Amino acid sequence: MPNVITPNGDGRNDRFAPHGLVGTGWNLVVLNRWGKQVYRCDDYRNDWGAEASAGVYYFMLRNTRLGAKYKGTVEVIR
Repeated sequence: MPNVITPNGDGRNDRFAPHGLVGTGWNLVVLNRWGKQVYRCDDYRNDWGAEASAGVYYFMLRNTRLGAKYKGTVEVIR
């Protein structure tokens, strides 16, 4: 899982894009450091982060069909 993204438009690490996710149906929830939900998607396509403010976020990425769950933090550096 990426722990840092740098959405500066250079085409590298501009979005939260975990490598190796198998299948579809991944659910992503992103919370800010105060626990407020700032993003949610029930079929995530590696598109969060380009517009995110700088800071540290907590994420939960799940696929109930596969029984997979990942959680952690990701920092947005601008």
